[in-house]
Amino acid sequence: MGCFECCIKCLGGVPYASLLATILCFTGVTLACTCGHEALTGTVTVLQSFYSTLDEDALNHMQNVVSRAQYLSYGLASTCAFCSLMLLTQSIYTTGSVTDLYGTFSMTTFGRCIHAMCLGVAYLLMLVWIVLTGLLAIPVWVFRAISIACADSALGFPVCVDIRQYGVLPWSMGDTILCETALEDMCSSAEFDVTYHLFVVSMAGALLATIAMIHYLMVLAANWAYVQEVRSRLCLLQRKADHDLP
Repeated sequence: MGCFECCIKCLGGVPYASLLATILCFTGVTLACTCGHEALTGTVTVLQSFYSTLDEDALNHMQNVVSRAQYLSYGLASTCAFCSLMLLTQSIYTTGSVTDLYGTFSMTTFGRCIHAMCLGVAYLLMLVWIVLTGLLAIPVWVFRAISIACADSALGFPVCVDIRQYGVLPWSMGDTILCETALEDMCSSAEFDVTYHLFVVSMAGALLATIAMIHYLMVLAANWAYVQEVRSRLCLLQRKADHDLP
């Protein structure tokens, strides 16, 4: 076999669909976790800069919550990276010489168990990212609503914003209302603008990761059907061989 034929054979064994899903997953997870991490930090910075009435206990509590959320993002990113590589590896073995891999019934049973586990992992990760996409849509909506209020205030309308009504701070806090000049100063600040766009990019990354998990499920379902077909053929060949024996 020449070098060209060998390259063609190797390229034919690459699971392009799973490779695309892996690239989408890594891109989405990176955007969601890194931008979400910085957006949470920026939210605390905005509150510290424009809400001087907040007491130290409230800020410390919020910083603790933000720190825990950031550590969770580290764990989620690591888990998704490991699972993506596992799903890609499983697809590589399925795309290769399936007859050699699942040549006996025991190997076929083992392969079906691995396949079922990968399907379950991809489904659970898809649910996780759907929930995270919905959660990230909340701060995007809050920042968008505040931006609209700032635009109305700039046009001369008497507009005030109380961030307690968005659930950012508890109602037990003191005066958290910003009006007119103070509201416009917050919206025109670089911290507010950057944090808003970081949340938007983070939500887009979570949506991209969700699409990647759906793509994984489609690929795994197709591979499952392929393995089942090969298993049926092997069983049929085994029956024919047993029937021809003396």
